[in-house]
Amino acid sequence: MTRTTQNSSHKPIEKYVAGVGLQGGIYTNLPMVFNNNVTVNSGKTLNLTGVTVTGLSADVTVPLNLAGKNAAAFSVGLTSANPALNVNTNTTLAVTGISVNSNIATSGVAIQEISSGTNESMTLDAKGTGTVGINTVATTSGAVTVGNSTSNAGLTVNGSVTTVAGGVKIPTGQTYQINSLPIPSNEYVNSNVLAAATFVQNTSYPLWTAPNDGATWKVANVSYRFTAQAGAAATFSVEVAGAATAPGSGTAQTGALSLQGTANTTINGTVTTQTTISAGSSLNLVVSNTAATTSLAGLVIVIVLQRQT
Repeated sequence: MTRTTQNSSHKPIEKYVAGVGLQGGIYTNLPMVFNNNVTVNSGKTLNLTGVTVTGLSADVTVPLNLAGKNAAAFSVGLTSANPALNVNTNTTLAVTGISVNSNIATSGVAIQEISSGTNESMTLDAKGTGTVGINTVATTSGAVTVGNSTSNAGLTVNGSVTTVAGGVKIPTGQTYQINSLPIPSNEYVNSNVLAAATFVQNTSYPLWTAPNDGATWKVANVSYRFTAQAGAAATFSVEVAGAATAPGSGTAQTGALSLQGTANTTINGTVTTQTTISAGSSLNLVVSNTAATTSLAGLVIVIVLQRQT
């Protein structure tokens, strides 16, 4: 707006409205209220700097192009402090963004990365400990597709997978490596039914040998019971022996476990050492030289192995 003075009795507008200035014959910081449509002719530009629009209820004819560098270049919400949508263009030389592509009914909508670069990544993050949900609305029942049939794009999961309620479909001919799924926790090793004649004083008995399958284990628990106790204070222990090591020459995983006590009552032994059990290692029962196992009958031993890898 250009300042003109046709009547010397009229005062300049800056005398009436605070904040309005005159620079080079152009008024700045001039407050404006539009009660009707504002039309910008084709090929012309309307420059609005530092403008706040409130109570907006109107249709805007496309295209509408906004350019500038600001942490809240385009912000919409009930209040400016907590916007429902915010576009941040404050990164120097920023050229990346997203494009929302509409389509005809039943053809879906597409959200795609745009950039002057050839390859760009995209992140979708919740805040704090919040979760990101896909197809979580009760009225949706469609599948979630990752990748396409030509590029065979993969899926990387850095955290643990807690629930796969609907199952995982693996396309024919494709191989998937899963590194973070929970490992089965326990394996149970049971002895045969033992007695005085088969569980002799000062003797070691191999019970189980770890297969060459890459898994490793540790002894987590030992429980046993008998139908008749030993007549003397006989004891045994559980040991782990490495590959090519004879039973009785390994590392004890428990202290001395008594073969006396109440019949038909489970006894829980105490694990004192947890040696890693790998391919070729053996789990052995070692009867001590403390006393004979006379009268012992119906002994069954259960060892719980906890998988490590």
